[in-house]
Amino acid sequence: MPISAIPASLSYADADARLGGALSAVFEGAGASPGYDEVLFFDGDLALDGNFLDAINELRGGDAEGGVELIVVTGDLTVNGPIALYEDRPGLYVGGHTQAETLEGGEAEIYIHDGAFTHLVYGWYNHGSLRTGIVDTPWVIDYDHAMDVYAPGGRWVDNYDDDDDADFAVGDSIVEAFVPEVVDAEDRCLDVDEFLDRLRAGLPVLRPGARTATESASEHVSRALADRAEHLDLTGRKLQTFPVEVLQMPWLRTLILDGNLIDELPETLGTLTRLEHLSVRDCGLTALPESIGDLAALRVLRVAGNDVEFTLPAGVGRLTALEELDISDCPSPPARRPGRGRTRPR
Repeated sequence: MPISAIPASLSYADADARLGGALSAVFEGAGASPGYDEVLFFDGDLALDGNFLDAINELRGGDAEGGVELIVVTGDLTVNGPIALYEDRPGLYVGGHTQAETLEGGEAEIYIHDGAFTHLVYGWYNHGSLRTGIVDTPWVIDYDHAMDVYAPGGRWVDNYDDDDDADFAVGDSIVEAFVPEVVDAEDRCLDVDEFLDRLRAGLPVLRPGARTATESASEHVSRALADRAEHLDLTGRKLQTFPVEVLQMPWLRTLILDGNLIDELPETLGTLTRLEHLSVRDCGLTALPESIGDLAALRVLRVAGNDVEFTLPAGVGRLTALEELDISDCPSPPARRPGRGRTRPR
């Protein structure tokens, strides 16, 4: 079994002190004491073969009932297999980069700094939590779990109840998008075991032509770019970032981004000097870039329904052609889905 760091058995207090209070910040800071006693502490990088828990138990002499409450890896964790923590113990903390086939959580508390997961990140309905920095994975599946996962390249599946911010959600969205082999026909949700088996076998899980709203939006922008379209409406396309391809369209006269949680507009927006109509309602914005003042042709600016702390930059005063400014309902921020917003640096 490949292993780098040598494990030590520490109390939670000692482990927390070794990490300068990082454990308390992650677990106790969430509002409840974690109640951990024994911590299996790896100071450095750790590499394991096979299932994570099986490898840990083998490392400890096959003692699966040995009372480890929390596993801490201060460096990078590399697992040639899945990390699946459905019981309440052990929890997991990784200070470095985590790499594995999957990251799956249920009752356990899991915190990783960042990582890459070949198939998926999955949070199963229960009392645990799953928190990450930026992770690279093709799929994030949430079954009503306490998830704070940031996977900018992943497709997000709500496997429990309808969620307007998910790429695919329980009901018609899942049934119409995924091949029947991975769909629970009765509950109209993904059968995660079948889904994972199919991914491992390299078989498709989506029906031909199935696209997320974001993928469809990207195709729409590409067509508009090729056609030199002057008007672009991307309302409600579930975008998480401003579509940078738009900046390649200096001829654009209308840009509508309403209902996308893009959080911020780039300072380079000011290069779209022919823009006459800009609408970014309900986008989770706290401000506009100062370069907004460079849009000399702008006649309509709609920013209604953005963040409670939304402010207009001084550059708006340079918009001499402006005829309509809508800043209504800015004290009421748009509803946000936990874990989907930009709660972590990109």
